[in-house]
Amino acid sequence: VELNDHRRIVLHGEKMLEQNPQDPAVLEAVARSLVKLGGAENARRAAKHGAMLEQVWRLTQADPDDSPRQAIRKREE
Repeated sequence: VELNDHRRIVLHGEKMLEQNPQDPAVLEAVARSLVKLGGAENARRAAKHGAMLEQVWRLTQADPDDSPRQAIRKREE
């Protein structure tokens, strides 16, 4: 995917997030690309990904040795 091909970043990134919804790099790339694409629906989707990114970040700050997935599991227990 080319650096500025925001449509493809969103298309492939959201497919990747179906498999691993806590991947911070993909969450950030998809959210940024949605903002660059513009529009109200894209803004809502970007906000959703941004909220998940923030949640992942906060959980990993609790125990930096945990992966995002481990941190979420601990929180759910």
